[in-house]
Amino acid sequence: IGRAAFQYLPLRSIEWPSSLEVIEEDAFLGSELERVTLPEGLKEIGEQAFDDCNKLTEVNLPSTLKKIGNRAFCGCTALTSILLPEHLESIGSGAFRRTGLTTLKFPSHFDKIPDELFYGSKLTSFVIPEGVKVIGERAFSGCKYLTDITIPEGVTEIQAEAFYGCSNLTDMVLPST
Repeated sequence: IGRAAFQYLPLRSIEWPSSLEVIEEDAFLGSELERVTLPEGLKEIGEQAFDDCNKLTEVNLPSTLKKIGNRAFCGCTALTSILLPEHLESIGSGAFRRTGLTTLKFPSHFDKIPDELFYGSKLTSFVIPEGVKVIGERAFSGCKYLTDITIPEGVTEIQAEAFYGCSNLTDMVLPST
């Protein structure tokens, strides 16, 4: 699906072709999609593909997905949960920025929480998995509902403003390293 193909249309649902492999940038930006079950075979969701789809409550990602682009689900304020596929290879910065996500199981094979990944989201609690070494810039900034976070021993770097504006963050476990 090409760049900005269905941008700002009042689409509420879609039947996806089984041959779909790539959704390019801005493809559904600002649409009115409510539930999305992407087909097996999809490999990539481009930058801002579902940005500002503020009625989107449910997204089911296929096991074949390898890449989620920058700000892919940014502004999906009704999206409260999403299950990431086990073999996902990359998540772009700001992919879940300003979403309604309250929790997310982050893949354990990633070594970095991308920049602005959860910026302004509604996360309440988060456990960073073993294997993560870096928490990116502004990764959790503006998460005003975040009350507790656990950072494992392997984390060696917490970048600028990683937790800026987390006004309710009262419990944090830091690694000794």
